[in-house]
Amino acid sequence: MPVVTNFFGLKWTTVYSCAFVPDLKKKTSATAYEAKVHEKPKVKADIEVFEIDILSDSCCRQLSFQHHGFKTCKIHESPLYDDLQNNYGFYTMAPPALGRQIVFKKTLRPGVELSVWKDDLTTHAVDAVVNAANGDLQHGGGLARALVSAGGYEIQEESRSFVARYGRVPTGEIAVTGAGRLPCKLIIHAVGPRWTKRDKERCIEQLKRVIRNILDYVLYENLDIQSVAIPAISSGIFQFPLDLCTCIIVETIKAYNYYKLVVNQLKEIHLVSNENATTDSFKRASELILGRNELDSWVSQEAPPFL
Repeated sequence: MPVVTNFFGLKWTTVYSCAFVPDLKKKTSATAYEAKVHEKPKVKADIEVFEIDILSDSCCRQLSFQHHGFKTCKIHESPLYDDLQNNYGFYTMAPPALGRQIVFKKTLRPGVELSVWKDDLTTHAVDAVVNAANGDLQHGGGLARALVSAGGYEIQEESRSFVARYGRVPTGEIAVTGAGRLPCKLIIHAVGPRWTKRDKERCIEQLKRVIRNILDYVLYENLDIQSVAIPAISSGIFQFPLDLCTCIIVETIKAYNYYKLVVNQLKEIHLVSNENATTDSFKRASELILGRNELDSWVSQEAPPFL
């Protein structure tokens, strides 16, 4: 019986990586699979058709996706497992483990939603992921290192080229590079402040500035961005107090929404961390500043990556 050994990989252009064991009882020599969005039957993922030669001992094929295809199939990961098993004779070595949670959701204005996620930013499927970077764009630790490890060293190389051409990125500013194999279109490298208690007000203003610059970019400079994922910038290696950091990020987004956010293509702002403490802090800040959680009774339930 065919076996799906590794349903999701890290490459955004090769999301599903499948290994097959032929079933010689079957007389067909080829199988094709096409994922569909159940709520929107006319929308299809851009998937490469593959064939299985039942006369060989084993074979391996990959299904290649474009960005919209990745999001389509991540939404319906469990149904895809079931469909592959029931209709094509595949079974999974292990059930899918999404491990992601949405813990807060709020409509900022019609068509624009802010949400808080417990998830891994290296696999979070949005158009743009924000990296907490240093001014030299040397991605040697923390989130930056994780993004390069998952997305490929070309992210670091492109960052070096940026610095060589334009110089160091000042605190409060951003730089944009490609995303390599990550499931996003690009990475926004945001240089937040290094926390010092004696310069508290300066640090706060610099953090506000970098969040505003992120929003300016996704709203006015790149009109292809419909969703962006933002971490708790500066709260890690740069030692910005976590609760203060998350409050400033949410407050800045709220103020920006009130004064500057006009009708545009941006639909989703995700605040994301894979650490419980940071996710909880983002949730508390959002409830305090934005008000009632629209998730109501199912706040902590596991959810698909896009609602």
